[in-house]
Amino acid sequence: MKEIQHTDSTDNKDYELIRVIAFLENIPNFELKMGQILRKSIDEVVNGRFTGRYDIAQLDKTEKTYIGTRVQHMLQHELELPYGKVMDALIEGIEVDVKFTINKNWTIPLEADGHICLLISADDDKSIFRVGCLRITSEVLNKGRNRDSKRSINSLGRNSISWLVPEGSLPVNGLLKLSKETIERIYSKKSGQERINELFRTCPGMIFNGAAIESVAKQKDSSKRVRDARKWLKAEGISIYSGKYDNDKLIERGMDPIEKDEFVAVHDPK
Repeated sequence: MKEIQHTDSTDNKDYELIRVIAFLENIPNFELKMGQILRKSIDEVVNGRFTGRYDIAQLDKTEKTYIGTRVQHMLQHELELPYGKVMDALIEGIEVDVKFTINKNWTIPLEADGHICLLISADDDKSIFRVGCLRITSEVLNKGRNRDSKRSINSLGRNSISWLVPEGSLPVNGLLKLSKETIERIYSKKSGQERINELFRTCPGMIFNGAAIESVAKQKDSSKRVRDARKWLKAEGISIYSGKYDNDKLIERGMDPIEKDEFVAVHDPK
């Protein structure tokens, strides 16, 4: 984990903020867990297996808002944080609001005034995310309000955030790395299996997770689609490897291991 940047709020001896930060700092593999929580939350809302979508930009406004709700609940489940009585979560007995954004700033509700916010942002296109803590006061918020009476964080507030993860690595959404022409060629195939075959045929060396496979196939059970693709593409000199079963083979080929829910196609040596 990158070194945490303690800010004015901590220097001014906000002991509740110090306790919250210390608790989160001490969670084993916190950055890795947060990246996985965000990846799964985004993929579940995009819901590619039923919609064929793969990009946050394809969601409507309500769905984008729901990503934040999904992140909050999954974070509390994975980090075993109790639900708060006033704010979202209890950390060391302290009420903490969880705020997520896919943009560059957060909107803070009136009821969060005086409380600590756990601020989370994700940029799926750049495969990065950030996590920090901030005590909310009127001094750290812009004066203007949106239609829900929420206020965004001003420059003083952004400079006062205590960053736990200043720039974390968000597990990559491989489909976002493909050109428009490649996406159109893959999605032009009629059946889900044909689309999966074309995905691996066209994109050797690129890593795709199960959610990406289901988005292309528009079907559940990414593993079966991949198993069938192996049979089709073997004759073309293409092998498909799974992080769950084949990392030893990838290492033998001089490649890095991949995660359990990931797949990669490689051209066989001639």
